[in-house]
Amino acid sequence: MTTDSGTNKIKALRLNEWPHLQCSGHRLHNAIESPTSWGSRQQMIERVLEQEKAIAWVLESDKKTRHLVPTWQDTDMLESVDKAVPTERIQ
Repeated sequence: MTTDSGTNKIKALRLNEWPHLQCSGHRLHNAIESPTSWGSRQQMIERVLEQEKAIAWVLESDKKTRHLVPTWQDTDMLESVDKAVPTERIQ
């Protein structure tokens, strides 16, 4: 289930042993609101894009993680976010 970072929602999901994914819109908003952490998050996005094939290969190799393989939509969103804030603006 995709949610914001509300502790009550996360706790309910854990109690029911349901999978949890954070909403990418909320994560992006939090990253932009916190400029000191944006640089490291952008580096993470760049690294995920760089290693996309390796990540997919590892996740596909295990039946329990196949559902986590990034879709083309995931990749498209990461590329858009990466292009939205040029690296030279982050210091």
